[in-house]
Amino acid sequence: MTKVRTIRTKRGDQMAFLTGSDLTGEVSITVFPNLYRRVATWLAKEQVILVSGKTETNRGSIQVVAQTLTDAVTIKVAPNRSKTGTATQLPSVPRWYLRLDAAHDNPATMPQLMTFLQQTAGQTPVILFRVSDDSKRVWRPIIGCSRIRI
Repeated sequence: MTKVRTIRTKRGDQMAFLTGSDLTGEVSITVFPNLYRRVATWLAKEQVILVSGKTETNRGSIQVVAQTLTDAVTIKVAPNRSKTGTATQLPSVPRWYLRLDAAHDNPATMPQLMTFLQQTAGQTPVILFRVSDDSKRVWRPIIGCSRIRI
């Protein structure tokens, strides 16, 4: 979370507008008074949080109306259990994420990208996120194959 701005509603209740960010960009998060009362004691700038809520698009940007907020340091990951009831290691699923912004999402880029993926084929799926239409595609390059399976 990079910004926390609190306001008072007409009824005098406090609520907050947060800005969250990661390597792909920023998102606005609205925290209404009922939720804000529960999280106000620990909510702070430069904190990693887990946000669950509804997304809305407003003037081309994505906004999240928070339903729950959880401080990331309090999240405990339960280990997988095998059929015998003993803890097992969580499976590691490698994948690459590629964000294609509007400046690079053009007819000239796609053949170059396909060629690159073919030349560097491996076992790791590539998830392509196109900002222009908010779509995701999974590409699975296969070693020794002249085409990319989509």
